[in-house]
Amino acid sequence: MFTGLLICGSCGTTLSSMKSQWNNRWYCRKAHLDTSHPRPYKVSERKVMLWAQALLDGARTIVLSHGSLPDAGAVTARLADLDAKRERIVDMYADGTLTKPQRDSRLALLAADRAKTSASLDLTGPGLLSLRPSVDWDAPPAVVNKELKALWKSVVMNGGMFPHRAVWHPTDAWDEDGPR
Repeated sequence: MFTGLLICGSCGTTLSSMKSQWNNRWYCRKAHLDTSHPRPYKVSERKVMLWAQALLDGARTIVLSHGSLPDAGAVTARLADLDAKRERIVDMYADGTLTKPQRDSRLALLAADRAKTSASLDLTGPGLLSLRPSVDWDAPPAVVNKELKALWKSVVMNGGMFPHRAVWHPTDAWDEDGPR
């Protein structure tokens, strides 16, 4: 499942897989040749999988904690309301009810409110995080590996051979260390 993704935290080598009686394990090849290599140097694929599942579930939770996508209908209605208010201000100036400085002040406040409201429809921010590909953990290992490689460049292990951090592929909404 993690072919080419796991990196030894001690020496930076890509971990290799080895079959065991009960499950797959990943190990650092340099540890077999170098007796000074820190121990442990093996990790169970199941431990890495549980960590990866929790990390990806946490990424989806981050999306939800930043707020849900805006109600486009409500935002559009608010924009129409602001446009109508702008027309009334212009009409009041034309009728002589407002002076030019009063008109300019009110239109500036209205323009700022409209820009803020319009920006809430911009879906290039955290909303895109929910569109990241999810991983089907029940798929064959090669498929899971392909899906993980679409998300991550690598997974760096710590000295105790437990996943320390994932190095994400940067996108518009994510940097190398994950969600912004």
